[in-house]
Amino acid sequence: MKRLKEARSSDGKYDTMIDNAYYHCIPPTRPARQAPTLSPIEQYIEWLIHTHLSKTTCKFVFTQLRKLPLFKYDIFVTESLLRVWNGKYGHVHLVAELATNLSACNDRVSVMLIDRVLEEIRQACEVPNHNYHQRYVMIAKLFGELYNYCMIDSVIVFDSLYTLLFFGNFPPFIAYAVQAAFEAQNGDSSIAIPSWSEIPIPDICEPLLYYCNPLDPATDCFRIRMICTILTTCGQFFDRGMAKKRLDRFLVYFQHYMLAKEFLPLDIEFMVSDALELLRPKLDRSKNFAEAHVAMLKLEEGEREQAAKSKKVMLKRPTLNCPNSYEISMNETTDENEEEEEKDKEKDKERQ
Repeated sequence: MKRLKEARSSDGKYDTMIDNAYYHCIPPTRPARQAPTLSPIEQYIEWLIHTHLSKTTCKFVFTQLRKLPLFKYDIFVTESLLRVWNGKYGHVHLVAELATNLSACNDRVSVMLIDRVLEEIRQACEVPNHNYHQRYVMIAKLFGELYNYCMIDSVIVFDSLYTLLFFGNFPPFIAYAVQAAFEAQNGDSSIAIPSWSEIPIPDICEPLLYYCNPLDPATDCFRIRMICTILTTCGQFFDRGMAKKRLDRFLVYFQHYMLAKEFLPLDIEFMVSDALELLRPKLDRSKNFAEAHVAMLKLEEGEREQAAKSKKVMLKRPTLNCPNSYEISMNETTDENEEEEEKDKEKDKERQ
């Protein structure tokens, strides 16, 4: 067949069929993929973290890692701790405990690990690859466990949660401000650039106006799975002080985002029900998107009124990570908020 192909001039599709049949029977020779070679110490680190680590051997693993020159292998140890998807789901809290113990010996390990975890969460929003879903769920579990072991605070947790909700969305009231600024810069003096506090919030109850994002289509519920994983891991500690208020506020936006989806699979619906039952058993859930939208508008209107009455509290402009929110700036807080912050610090000491 190869000789006939070379001797005759035939259609291109027949040439392709002949080549496919030939290479199916006689595959072309390719060099074998070479696995990265690890040194004996690196292999030992991988074995300690991914194979030998358990509830009874956590102290032994920490002792063995302390004997190594961490100033030389800190990057490799951080990458090994990050690859929690190579281990068991039930051992993720042991990895967080090990990272907490290592941070007392080498601060670079904890800083690099937290930075890499935040990058992975950001990557889950920027590159929604279905092949990495299990990997991102394990990262979300590790992120929650890092809060449980006091390596990060609640502000970082809620910033990441709002990123999962609103990354890539571009609400119409922000588009209105951008268009006005663009026209003003092009010489149209009749259009004044509005301040962020003067931008009207649309009361149109249409999900596509708020969550029109090609990175997160209306049929994709993976971000909801990641949010539920984080909340079920560390949400039980958001039960007092400012953390409780932040969680109550976030749940309003979470229901608004969740009900904007076309449908929720049964497993996602069960995850959401279990998470809300764990965090807020008496929460009155919104039944449809219209109710969630009204609750969101009431929340934002109340925050604007509170900011207008108080002279110490200022409005923070909306951002793309949290576009629909007029979050109260924590740069200048009231006496009541300062007392709540002190209570939160006492609670963190109790957890430690």
